[in-house]
Amino acid sequence: MQVNGTPVVHLEAEAAYGAVAYQSGRDTHLHYHGSAHSTHRVESGGKGDQCPYPGLAAFGPGEARWFFGRERAAADLISLLDRRLASGGAQVVVAPSGAGKSSLLRAGLLPRLRHRALPGSRTWPKALFTPTARPLHSLATQLAPLVGAEPAALATALRTDPGPWLARLRGRDADSRVLLVVDQFEELFTLCGDESERRAFVQLLSGLAEARDGADVLVVIGVRADFYATFAAYPALRSALQDSPLVLGPMSGSELREAIEYPARDLGLQVEPGLVELLLRDLGVTDGEVGYEAGRLPLLAHALRGVWHQRHGSTLTVDGYRVTGGIERAIARTADQVHAGLDEAAQQAARELFLRLVGVGDGTDDTRRRVRRDELLHTSAEPDAVLRALEAFTAQRLLTRQRDVVEITHEALIRAWPLLRKWLDKDRDGLLVHQRLADAAVGWHRNGRSPDALYRGVVLADAHAAAAKQHIVLTPLEQDFLAAGRRARQRGVRRRRKLVAGMAVVSVLALLSAVVAFRSADQAAQQQRYAQDQRLIAESRRLATQAQEFADYNPQASIVLALASWRTRQTPEARGALLGTQMGSFDGVTVLDEGRELTAVAVSKDGDLVALGGQAGRLWLLSAPSRQVIWTDEFPDRYVTAVEFGIDHTLAVTTVKRLPDGKPGDGGTVALWPDAKVKAEREEFDPEQGPLFDIAFSDNGALLATAGQQPGVRQWSTATANPYGEALQDRDAAAYTVAYRPCDECKELIAGGDGVIRRWDRFTGRSLESITWRNTAAVHAVGFSRGGKLLASGAADQVLRLWDGGGTALLDEVTGHNLLISDLAFAAGEPCDTGGNRPGCALLTNSLDLTTRVWMVRHDNTPAGPGVVTATEVAKFETQNSTSYHAAFVGDSYQVVASGTDGSARWWSTARRVVSSAAAVNDIDFTGDGESQIAVDAQGAVLSDYSTPSENGRFWRQRSQVFTSAAFSPSGDHVAVAGGANDVGVAAAGDRSLATEARRFVATDRSDEILRVAFGPDGTLFTGSREGLVKRWQITVAAERTTAEESASLTEPGAEVAHEKGLCGMAISHNRRYLATGSDGVGRLWDTSDNQPVGKPLAGHQGSVCGLAFNRDDTVLATAGFDNTVRLWDVPTGLPIGEPLLGHTGPVMSVAFSDDGKLASGSHDRTVRVWDASRPESPRHWATLTGHRDKINAVRFRPASDELHTGSDDHTLRMWQFDVDQVRQRACGLVAHVLASDEASKNLPELGTVQRQDVCA
Repeated sequence: MQVNGTPVVHLEAEAAYGAVAYQSGRDTHLHYHGSAHSTHRVESGGKGDQCPYPGLAAFGPGEARWFFGRERAAADLISLLDRRLASGGAQVVVAPSGAGKSSLLRAGLLPRLRHRALPGSRTWPKALFTPTARPLHSLATQLAPLVGAEPAALATALRTDPGPWLARLRGRDADSRVLLVVDQFEELFTLCGDESERRAFVQLLSGLAEARDGADVLVVIGVRADFYATFAAYPALRSALQDSPLVLGPMSGSELREAIEYPARDLGLQVEPGLVELLLRDLGVTDGEVGYEAGRLPLLAHALRGVWHQRHGSTLTVDGYRVTGGIERAIARTADQVHAGLDEAAQQAARELFLRLVGVGDGTDDTRRRVRRDELLHTSAEPDAVLRALEAFTAQRLLTRQRDVVEITHEALIRAWPLLRKWLDKDRDGLLVHQRLADAAVGWHRNGRSPDALYRGVVLADAHAAAAKQHIVLTPLEQDFLAAGRRARQRGVRRRRKLVAGMAVVSVLALLSAVVAFRSADQAAQQQRYAQDQRLIAESRRLATQAQEFADYNPQASIVLALASWRTRQTPEARGALLGTQMGSFDGVTVLDEGRELTAVAVSKDGDLVALGGQAGRLWLLSAPSRQVIWTDEFPDRYVTAVEFGIDHTLAVTTVKRLPDGKPGDGGTVALWPDAKVKAEREEFDPEQGPLFDIAFSDNGALLATAGQQPGVRQWSTATANPYGEALQDRDAAAYTVAYRPCDECKELIAGGDGVIRRWDRFTGRSLESITWRNTAAVHAVGFSRGGKLLASGAADQVLRLWDGGGTALLDEVTGHNLLISDLAFAAGEPCDTGGNRPGCALLTNSLDLTTRVWMVRHDNTPAGPGVVTATEVAKFETQNSTSYHAAFVGDSYQVVASGTDGSARWWSTARRVVSSAAAVNDIDFTGDGESQIAVDAQGAVLSDYSTPSENGRFWRQRSQVFTSAAFSPSGDHVAVAGGANDVGVAAAGDRSLATEARRFVATDRSDEILRVAFGPDGTLFTGSREGLVKRWQITVAAERTTAEESASLTEPGAEVAHEKGLCGMAISHNRRYLATGSDGVGRLWDTSDNQPVGKPLAGHQGSVCGLAFNRDDTVLATAGFDNTVRLWDVPTGLPIGEPLLGHTGPVMSVAFSDDGKLASGSHDRTVRVWDASRPESPRHWATLTGHRDKINAVRFRPASDELHTGSDDHTLRMWQFDVDQVRQRACGLVAHVLASDEASKNLPELGTVQRQDVCA
């Protein structure tokens, strides 16, 4: 077998400790099985530590091995330089911003010359530089080593008397030419303000490139195409521009495929089928070889870098690309960073700039507009600020400049950048009027400024009103157009005065038409109300869509948008967005010191108290359940660096001096409170370690360790605050983090610092063997699991490392963060080792990349060795506008609190309404009373009572193959599961022996597979197989084993099976009288009293029927399938009810009715559509639920409730509460601080017609 041309080998073997190892291509897939849980880890066999995609940066010489797709352009450039060896002259490379010019020069040209692409080129001195603001100095810096001069002196000489130095350069060995590559030549015009220096630099380059019996110096100039005119204004450059320039355009579709696939192959990585096509589609390639839009190539590289970070073993996956958010998400993040980096004037100019570059849609989507560069500059009161903004956004490839025209690189920016949406939505009507005015002014000018083309009446008045707004700036042409219209209006006023007398003549006619006018006015009012209602509906839908787009990376904004959508109009889309807010992990914000950083956080051992410290030297103690402040304390002129709880609510705080700029200084102190619940006088002491970074209590609370600059670690008695032993120090090294190993027999104290984790015997102070690894990244966080069997460390290299508790073995290295890991902590609940049925333990990591992540860590420990550790990310909490330095679990592994640099504490919940599985969730069922639930996944796991918080994630692995169906008996006493084999397991509910020989029975031939099970009446069980065989069994579940006796086989008349074309779905009615089955294009009803078909097949679907469900009174059957539709049928007659329900864009795999008549359908399009089907003849679309990241396989309503459970290929179960008022009330509570604060709300997107203060009114 081959994938992308690479042979793929599949091998299987038994491994130690009950594991199974599968070799697939270069990856080893390890499956670990226990009685309670199983997991899967991929170990890459490729060179996975190197990323072959540079992101928004250009490829450099060191990345030449991954620079593909530009071979033709590189060959053309080498050919042109070969000609220059004889003819001389500068070689110009011209390209639009973002076309890959810099990458071609750095990773295409230079490496080829080093590999002898031209005679002698391997040994040529080569220099690549940019002009900067001092181009002569930049040039001198490159030439100085070649002529034996100091750069500063040479720079002066090059301006005053360059001749001798150029002669010396030319007098070098004739066989050793010099290559000068001047990239980003446009800096000569944008950064250098000295015209004389510009001209001197140009003349020097021209002189160096001039041939004298062959070129001694080869000069290559790379310049952006939008500087073409400026470049050509210099005669010497104009000549070079006219002499065979290399013009770099977009890459073809085949070249793009090479650029995507070949770097991955070089590192032994595989590319999942479909990923390349998805990337090309998002990039803008439409017909295979049609090039993308100029300027978007770096965005592709940025997206690919994100895919690499999210790779699965050695495979770049479609899911990984989707997780990164794709090209549009990358654009939004970059845009925010560029805007934040501008000064205030340039930020205002950026707003004006983008408003002119967007074509505001009138009932259609907003689009890009092309605008001349000089127009953008001349219409602004601060052209320099516009230029700064233009340069900044162009540098990041968000704007593209071609010659003298500027445009937004891609319309994705308009859709995905919240700040731009806010600018546009603030006054869309005014912007639309201005846009029409601009177009009308151009038309007026082209028509010879004819009076017939001028604005008049209301249109002219609207244009004047728009022009008066501060954010709308008119061009000179637009100003002339309005002025001409104003003069024409004044002339018209004078003419109308002459006609006043004649108006009396027609007054009678006006009276006669009054009745008609009245009726017309009434109709006009109705039409106006209808139009207004449609506008509000459209606005509600737009806000709902935005809420879904914001959900992953800005949950507060997403919640506000969903609330605003519901406030605008209660559309199905708004209802879906509002219900979607309960899926998020965001659990609220507590504002403590708005605008000033919170720098430390800790939670008491019992989870009752939370302590937070801040930049301003303040300390807050909060009640964790109520999140209310209990007391505060202050440290004048100090900066809190760490807080920590010991046993019995002992609290310790470290502070340092606060510098005038608010940053931490030196002079560390420690403050102690014996019982933080009672605000007593604190005890303070100076440990004499300089700046303090961290603090830790021993597990019995008797000792306190402080980590500082020098000496690195000291211990203190908490009873006396006196030193305990001597300072612990190795090689005068600072310690950034410190921790005690928590177990009765353990004595280790560890500290992380400069790339080493140091260990001591805490009782004797004796230094133990340090923990080292292959690099020396500084360690900023360490922590032990409960019982001390695992050690975790986080470092500046962004890697989470897991060790055995003694530090003798590195068990796993986990990537995911993009910046330094600043904090980590294990949950205080279950141990990490997986004895019994324990699922493992939770570990959080906090990073400066604006994320806090939660990992489920499983330690399969054995007496023979350290065992195997796997860490799976189960939650990621992301903030857009506030960095968190520290985070902590609150009580258990389901809630996290993090300190924010915006002065607020953020709360997150990892187990509110989403339950993670190890594989795709395929089926869900409930007992009749709704008290218990069960689900099965694609790796043979059964989930029991997963919605109970204390049991969240309680998976018990049964077998290695897939489970596709699960069912409770009518009494709820028994459960049946099937899938992936020809047998069925039946046991008492809660019995974890479903997969044992005693609980299984064979239900079909070995070549067939049981897909569905359903309990019938009187202890019977129906099974449905892939080949279409439906059987009825009499089941007996005894204490020792389960027995099954076949009592009937359901068959079509004249056939041997129920469905000759195979079976896809099956459902049983609530009264157990009817069984419904689905096959290719048809459904079928069966009477369970005689096992005979009822009426004719239910025909109508154009594809397999997989989803079937009865309503509560068993009078209506819903069917769904691969034709993307849902159909309703009258059970007594078998006749269809109404028209098919449309809306899904993928196969519909599951349907379910609620007790009150709602109908839910789950689809491969990743959405759940909900209808109000209480009147089956006229169902009404009620909501569309989004949030799942992959195909939806199962939907079920909990009986006697309004709660929907959904299972998906994205390895999650979601539990949706349909009480809209209750969901809205909770959502309003989560964002109350944002809606009430001008400061906190400044980053919110525009909310349409709804005022911020009215969102929750």
